Amino acid sequence: MATEESVHISGKLTLEDFIKYNHYHLKNILKIYFVFCFIILFFVFQTPMSGDVLLIILIAGIPSLLLSSLLYYFAKRLRKHLAVKEYKSDQLIKQKISYTFNRDSVIQHVRQSRSQYEWDDFLKAREHKEIFLLYLSKNKALVLPKRFFQTEAHMRQFKELVSQNMTQVELYDK
Repeated sequence: MATEESVHISGKLTLEDFIKYNHYHLKNILKIYFVFCFIILFFVFQTPMSGDVLLIILIAGIPSLLLSSLLYYFAKRLRKHLAVKEYKSDQLIKQKISYTFNRDSVIQHVRQSRSQYEWDDFLKAREHKEIFLLYLSKNKALVLPKRFFQTEAHMRQFKELVSQNMTQVELYDK
């Protein structure tokens, strides 16, 4: 349970939680991918054309937009497929995970394993609609679904600890 100095949460990460984490983590990369595909395809389609600029933009832009959208859709599907595959292959991620947050550190328990992180170990914290992400590196984060928190007070206390101990923080209503 939470005391004045610490917040304790626990739960099991579901496949849906992991897919959401993957979605939030790769969202900007997919947007960049879409723009990159559109630009490349636009130049490929417009290269053999000459004449009215508006006509070129229209004739090259529409197929570029359609193909870029299709490639973006396939990339999203692939991302989800890979997230499902990763979740199913990782037996540890499916276990009950407990976290204790205090002003000095973050302690994680999974089965018999205990990991302790200093707040300086984290690069950034992000809050999304359903989850909090505490990034340990560019590609690795502690995934904390909001349903792990027993009360709104625990969630506010957690946000306060994160805000006090980390510099790069993106939380709602700190």
